[in-house]
Amino acid sequence: NETLQSLIAQFLLGSGYRVTSYPALTSIEELAAIQADLFIIDERLPSVSGHIICIMLHTHPGTQSIPQILISGSPMLDRYAELAEVTASLQKPFGMAELLILVKDICG
Repeated sequence: NETLQSLIAQFLLGSGYRVTSYPALTSIEELAAIQADLFIIDERLPSVSGHIICIMLHTHPGTQSIPQILISGSPMLDRYAELAEVTASLQKPFGMAELLILVKDICG
């Protein structure tokens, strides 16, 4: 949801990270163009499941090596994360400190 997205973006900005945030699905080409160091993707999106986006990112040459964190409140999160071969997953609700630890472990 956009509230959580905004909270995560503001928290990571305040922690010294550069953040680009999209409220809805954009093209994989557009995501590749921003040259991200990490994708944080919610499983529950309006048009397509987050783990499907992660799979698509893995198959695109411009994004296949970029780590991903999949977040969800679903009890199926572990299964989705395994299917999508994400770098890490985070079960909602989670604390921002928990997210920051993951981001630091992945990005430094």
